[in-house]
Amino acid sequence: MRSSRWPGGRDLRFERAAAVAKRVLVGVRADKRTLGIVIGAPILIFALFGAVFKAPDSGIQPRAVAPVMVGLFVFFLTYLLTAVSFLRERSAGTLERLYASPLSGSELIAGYFVSFGVLAAVQTTVLIGAGIGFLDMDVGEALPVAYLLTLLGAFTALGIGLFLSTLAENEFQVVQFVPVVLAPQAILGGVFVPIDRLPDYLRPVANAFPITYIIEGMKDITVRGGGFADATGELLVLSAFALGSVALTAAVVSRK
Repeated sequence: MRSSRWPGGRDLRFERAAAVAKRVLVGVRADKRTLGIVIGAPILIFALFGAVFKAPDSGIQPRAVAPVMVGLFVFFLTYLLTAVSFLRERSAGTLERLYASPLSGSELIAGYFVSFGVLAAVQTTVLIGAGIGFLDMDVGEALPVAYLLTLLGAFTALGIGLFLSTLAENEFQVVQFVPVVLAPQAILGGVFVPIDRLPDYLRPVANAFPITYIIEGMKDITVRGGGFADATGELLVLSAFALGSVALTAAVVSRK
C-alpha cells in the first residue's frame, strides 16, 4: 500500500484517501440538484453579465472585465461549494463516523480535496467556457495557461473553504465568513481598482490575498497577451496557497 508523510505526523495511504474521494463523488453524482448548480450557476451568471455589458451605451467592454469576473467567481463559487458541502458532512455525522475508522486526518482531507477538486475542475471548465462565450474573453493560444491559473485559484478557494468550515459550527457561520474573508479580497484584489493604483499602505495587504494573483495572472494572459512565462509567478504563488491551506486543514483535523 503506497503511503507518504503528511501534516499530523502519520502516513497518508493513497488507497484510503481514494476511497473517501470515491464515496463523496458517488454521493454528488446522485445529487442532481448540486450538479445542476455547479454547471448551471456559472452559465446563468455570465450570460446575465454578458447581456448587461453588451447593452447599448453600457460603457463596459466585456473582454476587458472578463478575466476579473472569471477570477472572482471561480474563487467565490468554489469556496461556497466546498465550505458548505464539508460542513454538511460534519452536520450529518459522517465525519464523526470516519474519525472513528482507521482513517487518519490527512487521508480524510486528501480524499475530500480530490473529490471537491473534481467538482472545482468541472466548475472551472464551465467558467472559462462561459467567459469566452458570453464575455468574449480572449485567451488565444494561452488557453491551457488560463485554465491552469483558474484551476489553481479554485484549488486555493477549496483549501480555504475546507479550513474555514472546520471553524464554523453551522452553515450560517460559513456564509458569514464571506464578508470577513472574501469581501476584502474582492475589494483590494484588483476587481475594481488595479493594485498599482491602491494607496501604498494597502498594496502589501492586497499582495497577501490569493485572488490578487488569479486576477493579475488572467490579465497577463487575456489583456496583455502574455503566456506561461508571464504567469509563472502567479502560478507558483497560487500553488503555495493551495498546498498551504490544505496542509493547515489536515493538521487541524488530525488533532480532532
